[in-house]
Amino acid sequence: MNFDNLVFLDQSSINTGMTRLYGRSTGGERVADYTPDVRFERTTIMSSVRANGDMVPLVFDGSLNGDIFSLNVWRLRSKQVTLLSWII
Repeated sequence: MNFDNLVFLDQSSINTGMTRLYGRSTGGERVADYTPDVRFERTTIMSSVRANGDMVPLVFDGSLNGDIFSLNVWRLRSKQVTLLSWII
């Protein structure tokens, strides 16, 4: 197997609505702070990498689903993958 024909896919997501669960205050006082209501907001990063360093990144709002995955593989095929390539 030729390693130049390997294409690695990787996906990661970031929860952008993270808030602190704990805070500090002077002795005997309560901590009061505003937390925005941004539940379930995510930014997803999906990218392919070849042994020679070529990449085809995709960044979008929301979670990855089958339609977006298929679209990215289609984009990958048009830009980077040949008939002899193996997508891992």
